Amino acid sequence: MVERDHELQNPTSADKIALLGGLPPPDEREPRARYRVRQRRPGVASRPRPRLPRVGHRRLRPRGSAAIGEPFWRQWPLPDGVDPGTFVSLADTVARGQAGYAVTGVIAASENDWDRYESLHWRAIEEWLTEHPGNEGGAELRAQHERYRRDYLAFKRALLGSAIFVGRTA
Repeated sequence: MVERDHELQNPTSADKIALLGGLPPPDEREPRARYRVRQRRPGVASRPRPRLPRVGHRRLRPRGSAAIGEPFWRQWPLPDGVDPGTFVSLADTVARGQAGYAVTGVIAASENDWDRYESLHWRAIEEWLTEHPGNEGGAELRAQHERYRRDYLAFKRALLGSAIFVGRTA
């Protein structure tokens, strides 16, 4: 529901994704849906999306390509009081993803990209809450939404990054 307005489940703009390169020509690609970028966002349900082939612990055919979106912390170590969750530094994120394939390209989301991505979440939640005023889970959803928004504005906008990594297997 919160990601209903997203064309991609990743904060990086579509224009930047088009510039990535490193993917094979369209006639050599697997079905288009396999190239959608999926961003992990803990605690937020989203509609199902096709999954990428594995890379490392994910499946990827020989001489295959993948574009994988992953969040990372821009600053490491983090300031006191900021829970790293499952995210790590950019270098460690790349190291995690290189198991089984070589990174051939990377592009990171800007603060503007993140603002657009988060704003679409906020709008979707506010509209849903307005359209469902008596919903049993509405108060809990509102509290979670306000906490995510507060954290984004207080520190995540400055500290949390996201990048798309393009890679190929041998």
